[in-house]
Amino acid sequence: PERFDILCGRDKTSLNHIGNRRFRAIIEMNREKYQTALVRDEKTRITSEIVAMIQSCRPGGRFLRLNTETNQFYDISDDYA
Repeated sequence: PERFDILCGRDKTSLNHIGNRRFRAIIEMNREKYQTALVRDEKTRITSEIVAMIQSCRPGGRFLRLNTETNQFYDISDDYA
């Protein structure tokens, strides 16, 4: 994983990864705007903007999950992200 990648999971590696720490900061910056949005479409737009912001980062910007059988990370779909 690169420094801007988001590692999906609840383990210590995911929690401490620099990309995940950055992701939590971005979420926090948008929390009030999301919570005060009046319609679902507005909330969807906010989350889509956050995902697009992450995906535009280089190197990385991917949402990854660990395949425990191969011990390799794979890119998850945009719908799941």
